[in-house]
Amino acid sequence: MDETTHPRLRNDIQAIPITVEGQQLITFTDPLRLSATGFAMDRRAIPLLAMMDGRNDLRDIQTGLMRITGGTVVSIAEVQALVEQLDKAFLLESEAFRERKNALMKEFARWARREPALAGRSYDADPERLTSFMQTVEQGLAPLPEHDPTGVTGILAPHIDIAAAQQAYVDVYRRVTGGGHGLAVILGINHHGGDGLFCLSAKDYVTPLGVLETDREMVEELKQDLPEGTLAEYDFDHMMEHSIEFQTVFLAHYLGTGLKIVPILCGGIHEFLSSGADPFEDVRFCAFRDNLRRIIGESALRTLLVSGVDFSHVGRKFGHGVPAESLLERARANDRVIIDHLLHGRARDIYRHCLATGDQFNVCGIASMVLFSSLVGPCRAELLHHGTYDEPATGSAVTFASMVFAGS
Repeated sequence: MDETTHPRLRNDIQAIPITVEGQQLITFTDPLRLSATGFAMDRRAIPLLAMMDGRNDLRDIQTGLMRITGGTVVSIAEVQALVEQLDKAFLLESEAFRERKNALMKEFARWARREPALAGRSYDADPERLTSFMQTVEQGLAPLPEHDPTGVTGILAPHIDIAAAQQAYVDVYRRVTGGGHGLAVILGINHHGGDGLFCLSAKDYVTPLGVLETDREMVEELKQDLPEGTLAEYDFDHMMEHSIEFQTVFLAHYLGTGLKIVPILCGGIHEFLSSGADPFEDVRFCAFRDNLRRIIGESALRTLLVSGVDFSHVGRKFGHGVPAESLLERARANDRVIIDHLLHGRARDIYRHCLATGDQFNVCGIASMVLFSSLVGPCRAELLHHGTYDEPATGSAVTFASMVFAGS
């Protein structure tokens, strides 16, 4: 259908309810940061935005807008003006958005290294202050119990804003110090919903604490003999993605910049959840998992698997229509089921549980958790933290956890 007459809202943006001087508004989070900061609309427009799915034309949207305004006559010209406003903000799937995104893709392709997207925003860009922050958080934790860091094969860490889960991050990462790990395979989450189940990058990751070199040889080997549709065509989704970036900050601090990494964004899980198909019977997922398992097994470097994930996302900000507090008890109980499967290496049961429950609490991490668990398998595992970040301004909350896994 014609995009100019049947507008479609981008599927990677999020409408967030806010209150400004008594006004009930919605603003937008754009992972590509194309939309101007501060762009907001009347909150009553949420049902209208839901109509912008590429199937409704301007006349349908006009009818919806009149319903929202209590029958006030709204002209097609006014509807067109609203659509144009959204398009200028790059919030619609349109030629303007694609041109801007393509320009960004070309820019990222020219980068020799992946520069930090969130240094100075989500964490301190100054290396001394960043180091001091992590040291201060660690000093506030209970003394580290006696353990053998050389036996740690995997960790599960949050990817929520670092300040929101600082103790969970630091507690799990301090347990790998001195473990002699020479390689970290980082399984982040692709929040951009790109093509392919997985997105690889051969670019080194820059952090305020130094550069983590990507093992390009391993990345290239991992790409071999995979079915069509397994990998994203380009590595562009790494440009703004935070789920790997946050892990690299802690890896650089606790394991040093001599560490090599393999950065992998995991996605495509909703393809399986919506169809009811089993990723463990999908040739793309199985081929990638088997390739990765073989390559890790053949590596001369002691390898640390890192799953950068969050758990439930509940409340108004995440489409539930009710405040998070009314859902949190059930959401955290749902988390605990998944955590128990992780603790016992039941990778397939993680997916089956999320399928059976319809992923009603928006667990942001399933794709990474399932792959991670299938690679670490049953072993000695420990839950360190299971926390909640509340956001009263939007009536929303996010849960997170940190876990450590050691060889059986």
